[in-house]
Amino acid sequence: MRVPAPTFMEQERAAWFLERFRALGWEASIDRAGNVIASQGSGPYVALTAHLDTVIAPRGKDDITVEADGRFCGPGVSDNGAGLAALLAVARAWKSCPRPADLSADLLLVANVGEEGEGNLLGMRHLSKQSLARKIQAFLVLDGASHRSHHQPRAREPPLRDRLHRSGRP
Repeated sequence: MRVPAPTFMEQERAAWFLERFRALGWEASIDRAGNVIASQGSGPYVALTAHLDTVIAPRGKDDITVEADGRFCGPGVSDNGAGLAALLAVARAWKSCPRPADLSADLLLVANVGEEGEGNLLGMRHLSKQSLARKIQAFLVLDGASHRSHHQPRAREPPLRDRLHRSGRP
């Protein structure tokens, strides 16, 4: 995904995440703050969150390149790219794997806005004031490491089944 998302300008990236969640079979919407919220079931929930915005923003999509080895390079690419990728991976896995019978909460996925700097946790503050917040029993925050070099190594991993096969596991 080569969608710039500086704080307060996350709308295009939010729209992209909304479509991904829906394509994976989640009920998803964008709230008044700009957070993308995807749910399964009616709660209570465990909320898994990752912020959409970046500290360093590219001027345009062409400022972000994909190297031959799969690395994304450019301003802001490593700013929570791992957290957002994990959010989508969990969304896909949750829909494709059987749900444990003893699980007492549903999952709520939140791609939140306004986390960086002047954003002052705008998206999470908004979420915590909504009626939905009363159904959230716990929050798990995915926040990938930032790198000064502005490179996100290993942006594309081979599918898990390929990695397991090479390791000798079935």
